[in-house]
Amino acid sequence: MSTAKPADAVAGGIARLNRDRRGARSPFGEPNGAGPSATIVLAAAPEASTDLTTAETDRLVELEQAVDRGLQTFVEVGQALAEIRDCKLYRASYDTFERYCRERWGFTRQRARQFIDAAAVTTIVVKAGLPTPTNEAQARELVPLREPALAMRGGLGA
Repeated sequence: MSTAKPADAVAGGIARLNRDRRGARSPFGEPNGAGPSATIVLAAAPEASTDLTTAETDRLVELEQAVDRGLQTFVEVGQALAEIRDCKLYRASYDTFERYCRERWGFTRQRARQFIDAAAVTTIVVKAGLPTPTNEAQARELVPLREPALAMRGGLGA
């Protein structure tokens, strides 16, 4: 029976991934070590109308710029895609999030989900005070631990 704590396992996994990927570059050309640099606050989902308000249009442009740059930081990209999906900000030009991802960014809904999950798990890791994943691939390795971490955090009264 192991006496290791879940937080120790996560920290060890990040350290191992950092060691294994030292000198590697992210899919966007950033060196390992380029960490998350932005936080995007999620907005409430609007009504089902396909028309965007001026504020929504402005926000969509801002979020798409984050994805486009993105490609500078996977956390910012994941958070931007999550908000675009959750608020249906794609609805003026695309009927589904999947089509939006495919036609606007050239990747699948599953790839978008990888960014979204990696951003979410990185946020959890940072809030827990653990070593931050240095790239999206490292964060994706931790996604299976996301639900237990949320449950554990809730159980600790956080």
